[in-house]
Amino acid sequence: MSEWDAWWDSDFNCIGLQYWDDPLSLGAKFDVVNRYNLGGVGLFALDYYAGGVPTLWSTLSTYFSCPVTINLAVSQTSTQFSVPLTAGSCAVAYFEVKQYDSTINQGWLTLNPIAAANGAGAATANGYAGHSYTFMARAHSAAGVVSSWATGTTAIASNAANQLPFNGLYTLDAYGGVQTDNSGPLNGTAYWAGWSIARAAEALPGATAPQSGFVLDGYGGLHPFGAPGLNETSGSAGHYWQGVDIARDFAFLPDGTGGFVLDGYGGLHPFRVNGNTAPLAAQGAAYWPGRDLAKKVVIFSDGTGGYVLDAYGGVHPFGINGPSPVSGSSMVGSGYWAGWDIARDIVLVPGDGNHAGYVLDGFGGMHPFHPSTDGSTMPALLSTVYWRGQDNARGAWLLPGSATAGYTLDLSGGLHPFGTAPALTLYPYWAGKDLAKEIWGA
Repeated sequence: MSEWDAWWDSDFNCIGLQYWDDPLSLGAKFDVVNRYNLGGVGLFALDYYAGGVPTLWSTLSTYFSCPVTINLAVSQTSTQFSVPLTAGSCAVAYFEVKQYDSTINQGWLTLNPIAAANGAGAATANGYAGHSYTFMARAHSAAGVVSSWATGTTAIASNAANQLPFNGLYTLDAYGGVQTDNSGPLNGTAYWAGWSIARAAEALPGATAPQSGFVLDGYGGLHPFGAPGLNETSGSAGHYWQGVDIARDFAFLPDGTGGFVLDGYGGLHPFRVNGNTAPLAAQGAAYWPGRDLAKKVVIFSDGTGGYVLDAYGGVHPFGINGPSPVSGSSMVGSGYWAGWDIARDIVLVPGDGNHAGYVLDGFGGMHPFHPSTDGSTMPALLSTVYWRGQDNARGAWLLPGSATAGYTLDLSGGLHPFGTAPALTLYPYWAGKDLAKEIWGA
């Protein structure tokens, strides 16, 4: 790779031969050093190194150093913000970035790889107002060199504006992983690698939602995720079936003091959290003894009752500590597929006493429903991604305060916006694998 020239040297009466290097030839030599794990390269002398020609020093950095600087502002005024990165004169292929929530000690979250241009790039990070974050970044140079980690910190102002129309959004994987969707990092307390036993996840309602909540396993266990401090009042004895995969879903009461775990037969089993012991019971719920038909449970915004969704799309009302507020019918719904296990999720919409909503089928269709007995109005028809003949859809979620915008979740983790919901860029995706279980947020 080195250039050379020859001439007759009359002083020494012989042929002289001279080699010289440029960035291309030096890069080839440096590559040999790295490829064979040699000790390094010597230069005689550094002040001879082309007098500081930038291209030569850049080549040296690209193959051996490539240090990163994180140029973070001290504070942020938005919950979504930029993390600027530079690597001097190094030729960077991409940056690797990780994020940690220093306020609740959650992370490290790996962000999407950041492409570089002229040795610089910028990551997009998301977090919660009032939280501080630490970032780690390193460069992968065009020569394959991985630099040391650099660190930087910043804080999001307590009055920071939400850049996205939600505080946080998350995907549950089949093994119990709490995966971020353009949101700040939250850790789980249970993970079953390779075992598809996670069934549902929900956020604890309240001012800090969705920074904490539970993940439900197939035996009925509730495992906290996110910010510490959430615990069941008296354990899980009333909704835990060791070795029996029969738990299907759960829902919190709107005041966050407890909720219900749903079993596959339709049984609703109460739980209380953080010391609350007030009586809690479901009344009038549908029940299918010995038949694993129950899929999902939702609770009305006033806490007076809710619905259980069956596998065929039936929506069954129940009351909480009293009769169901939806009277006159044992089942409501606009989509029902008798004998066909194709219903996947149910969501409630704001307004109408929160008794109207949608049922998601496995192909991605969203079917509106409302009880005709309480004055509720039928929700609007929604245009969503539809996989005709393919059981791809796994979950649905409406943006806070919206009756027409949100996301559907496919089996591999893809998030598909509908209505005015923005497209997201940071979410898990397991191509060709059926690993995504549910989305939730606030």
